[in-house]
Amino acid sequence: MRKVHPHQEIAGLRGLTVEDFWIWGYSDMLTNVVRNTFAEFIVGYALGRLHTPKVGQEAVVFDYRDKQVVIRAAAYVQSDGAQKKKSKINFDVRPRQENHARSGQAGIPRDSDCYIFCLFTYEDFDDKNAARNAIIDMGHWRFYVVPTALLNERIPNKKTVGVGWMEEHCPEGAVTFPDLKRRIDQVLGFPA
Repeated sequence: MRKVHPHQEIAGLRGLTVEDFWIWGYSDMLTNVVRNTFAEFIVGYALGRLHTPKVGQEAVVFDYRDKQVVIRAAAYVQSDGAQKKKSKINFDVRPRQENHARSGQAGIPRDSDCYIFCLFTYEDFDDKNAARNAIIDMGHWRFYVVPTALLNERIPNKKTVGVGWMEEHCPEGAVTFPDLKRRIDQVLGFPA
């Protein structure tokens, strides 16, 4: 699949470009779908995996040095509705039917090599505009890199996992963006 250029005109919509569409459709990066896609973009950048565009709305599984990396995202601030408190963080880790079909092995719930849980840590839910500006600042993101084997061993049937579980089971805890690739390589067993 080829990448679309932002300045490419949209035929039949005089004067409008692909960039105009992107600005209209994807400016609210706090929404779940766009925030998740942005987290996938961040991880893709860290791993040098942005050479082909994302296809569809399904979660991205990056192939990285013969390993598979799953990305999940969450945030304390949500785009929709009037929040009264920061959102409780739960990341989806439920086994997927396609994982069983792809691996051909029933009983192995998750077949990736690691999960990267991306947390947008900004907490001022009263000021959504400030949160929308903060989401593109890597200083407001934390990343938990968890070997899938650990999830399969400790919580094989669990559907979600929270920050408390990760703090308890990830010896290094969360890392910031500058340390993300190093931590992924470490968890996957690649030399520094």
